[in-house]
Formats: sequence, structure tokens, C-alpha cells
Amino acid sequence: MAGQSHDSIDLRQRDDLTGKKPSRSRAAAKHDIGTLISVVAWQDSLLQSYRGLYYMLEVAMLGALVSLLVFRAQVGPDYQGSFVDIATIIGLFFIRSYFAERTRRAVKARCDDVDYWQRQALVAEREMPVAARELSKFKAWQKEHTIPYDPEMSPHELLGQAPGISRRTFNRQLPLAFLAMWISMVALLVLPSLRALF
Repeated sequence: MAGQSHDSIDLRQRDDLTGKKPSRSRAAAKHDIGTLISVVAWQDSLLQSYRGLYYMLEVAMLGALVSLLVFRAQVGPDYQGSFVDIATIIGLFFIRSYFAERTRRAVKARCDDVDYWQRQALVAEREMPVAARELSKFKAWQKEHTIPYDPEMSPHELLGQAPGISRRTFNRQLPLAFLAMWISMVALLVLPSLRALF
């Protein structure tokens, strides 16, 4: 599908933001933008699916660890830990870390794909009158909360280099929060077993 979009839209004409673009009809430019927006929506849908998969994995693995913690609390201080318990807990932690990291990288790659197609749509909108540049106006408002937007802002400026608050929250802060919870619960489970054994 991506290959077909490249062929039909001829994105090579727009990669050089400083070069002159060929004059085309407004209807053709509007069609190109509509196609690009559809691709952006498709990529964003995939991004949300990847994020959902990542959080499902985190919650499922964390649920298994919480179950062990509840079991320990119900058994009470008389429970004697074993090396098998320690190995199981640490094994769960490393399994979680492996799959969570791979899923997190997939999410990051999908974010890059969304950025790429948003940039192509913003470039295509530059062929349209300022009043019709809806995506550009939205990205400017999202970035600076200013209306009207400056039509001289480039796609690079509209997208920005630093991630927005949503990406910082979902791609960085929440994964760090999950990791902190894992470390805390692993410590709560492993340390009593070590004390009982040694």
C-alpha cells in the first residue's frame, strides 16, 4: 500500500522543501492531501494497536507478579522461600524486560512512520491556499496553541524535534513507571526468600 502511495502521489517532487513545485490543479493537490491523510490515519491506527499490545503485555506480566505477592501475603511470614521461587521471579522479570523492550522499539518505529507521513501531508498542503491548510493549522495550534498559524512555518517547524506531551507520557514516562513497579515488587518478593535461605 505504501508503495502504491509513493507512485500515485510522486512524493519525490516534495522532498526538497526549498525547490519549486510544479504547478498543478487545486483538485489534484486536494486529492493528494486526502490520500496522504488516509495514510497518516492508517499509520496512527497501527501505532495505537502497538501501544495497546505493549500495555496488555505489561499488565498481564505485572498481574502474574502481583498474584505471587498476594500469595506471599496470605501464607504469612512462616513461608520459607526457595531458589525455585527466586529463579521464577527473576525469570519473569527478564521475560517481561525482553518482550517489553522489543514492543517499545516497535512503538518507536511506528511513531517515526507517523511523523514521516505527517510531514509528507504538510508538504503537500503547501500547494493549497492558506485557508485550506487544515492539518498545518492543527499542528501549529498543537505546537504553540496559537491561531491563526504562520503560513511561513515549514513542516519541520510544525512537527518539531522534541516529542509532544502525549509521546513523552506514553513512550517514556509510563514505561518507566511500569519498570519502577516491577523493580519494587521483585525486591519485595526476592528479599524475603533470600533472608529465609541465608
